[in-house]
Amino acid sequence: FTREGLGGLFSHWEIYGLIIAAILGTLVQQASFNAGALENSLPAMTVVEPIVAFVLGYAILGERFQVEGPQWLIMGAVVVVMLVSTVVLSRKGVD
Repeated sequence: FTREGLGGLFSHWEIYGLIIAAILGTLVQQASFNAGALENSLPAMTVVEPIVAFVLGYAILGERFQVEGPQWLIMGAVVVVMLVSTVVLSRKGVD
């Protein structure tokens, strides 16, 4: 946009990809609200959002963590604990 102006913004595929991704994300999130009680879907949305952001940043944007060796195991363990606790929280509302 800063180099080519408004015409340049709409002449590239990235803006349309962003719009489509935003619409699909909104539709999926709204569908999760309709899947059941909010207390069941909210923990999953809260945890999945930063995980997806991490994966996209790491895979697409080339972001890297400055961790080595066993620190990766700690990060993996934290993600597993976060996912398990999310499942427990979402099932707890069903009782």
